[in-house]
Amino acid sequence: MRAPPRPPDRRYGPDRSGLSVYLGACLAAASEDLPDVPGTVLRDRFVGWLPRGRRAH
Repeated sequence: MRAPPRPPDRRYGPDRSGLSVYLGACLAAASEDLPDVPGTVLRDRFVGWLPRGRRAH
């Protein structure tokens, strides 16, 4: 049994775009592995919690 991966927020730090790409890839894989789960449920679990605040310029 493999050890669970580190939480992505620690791996990506403040790189919100990198984290979003990583979670999007996880979402795509999960949607293939779990075809009976509605896409909205998977989206909420994988990317729904990402911060949506304004970025500093």
